[in-house]
Amino acid sequence: MDGANNQRQMRVSGSVTGPVEAGRAGRRLPRRALAGIPASWVATGSVRPFGGVDRLPISGAPIVARLPRIGNGPPAFTFAIEADPHLDVRSDPSIFGEVIDSIVATSPAFLIDLGDTLMVDTLTQPTISNIRDRASRFRQYFDRLGDAIPLHMVIGNHDGEAGWAPSLARLSNDVRREAFPASVHARNYRAFTHGDALFVLLDPFGSTTVKPNADPWAWTLGREQYEWLARTLEASTETWRFVFIHHLVGGDRLGRGGVEVARRFEWGGCDPDGSLAFAARRPGWGVPIHDLFVDWGVTAVFKGHDHLYAHQELDGITYQTLPQPSHPGESVRQAAEYGYVTGTVRGGSGFLSVTVEATVTTVRFVKWNPRTGMAVDASYELFARVVNAQAGRLAQPEAPS
Repeated sequence: MDGANNQRQMRVSGSVTGPVEAGRAGRRLPRRALAGIPASWVATGSVRPFGGVDRLPISGAPIVARLPRIGNGPPAFTFAIEADPHLDVRSDPSIFGEVIDSIVATSPAFLIDLGDTLMVDTLTQPTISNIRDRASRFRQYFDRLGDAIPLHMVIGNHDGEAGWAPSLARLSNDVRREAFPASVHARNYRAFTHGDALFVLLDPFGSTTVKPNADPWAWTLGREQYEWLARTLEASTETWRFVFIHHLVGGDRLGRGGVEVARRFEWGGCDPDGSLAFAARRPGWGVPIHDLFVDWGVTAVFKGHDHLYAHQELDGITYQTLPQPSHPGESVRQAAEYGYVTGTVRGGSGFLSVTVEATVTTVRFVKWNPRTGMAVDASYELFARVVNAQAGRLAQPEAPS
């Protein structure tokens, strides 16, 4: 069972219980967009708690539920994540549309897009007109979020904003800023808080000035972003600390892989043979990125790039790779090719819905099905981790029974 070997940090989801207050009326959505969405999120009448994959009676305009306040702490909330929509020849726009509609149906506080969205560097002619066409194509989907669901964008390797192509990076950023002004900021890395959670969005492309071909040490956050990251984590007082990145800073030369490569290169500090190389390769930087996360209590790293669902754990930190939200296939054959050995790997398309409460965070994979629409395919729970202030290390509490 997923998470059975990682009881200190997580256990497989049981049920989310408690009162749910009916909220504002949502817009009418197709039956397939709502099928399988837990009744504690969207209801048309009486509200039932989630316990496995619930089905909804769909009639009339749905009522979008608000999550309860837990004790005296901040109110619980849900956010959504999707990655690598592409909308290229291997994508199905109708599936992406159903996924976006299902995200809207869950009424998240916001959506985080993990990149490879505009796909600028795949254009034969990356002119401003062609890049605007790509942006316009995605606007028709992201506009469905409305004003109530902010969009936070993480840069992907195909989005044309890499340090090794500065002219294209400036053009791509200008168009993205024009199309999504509320989602583009002065830098492609940033942090924000919501409730009792810190959200850190990283950019492994802007400071990578030489495209990695043979040496994955070429992938880098750059010293400025690294030091900003260290300060941000050290200053955080939030219970939950979530990191979002398109792919790890290292892996193979294409950035592929999960925890099996997380101890390598800038991310983990070692060469492929296991020898420590961080001090020589990044003099004066302190510790590798993964160790920084261990020291400062990062709960989970969410990433895309590899086009599959992979739930893994390393040193008490969850590493979650996301599938595409737009691909019609179920195959996970690339998992072995990309080096995934441990954890739970699943096929299919969809998004993650993450519910943050005072002492537990529940991660759900909401998967597209060609026959039944959207349904919860997998779930697990994360528990709050406590930073040991003296040692700068973590005391990991047992999961509540």
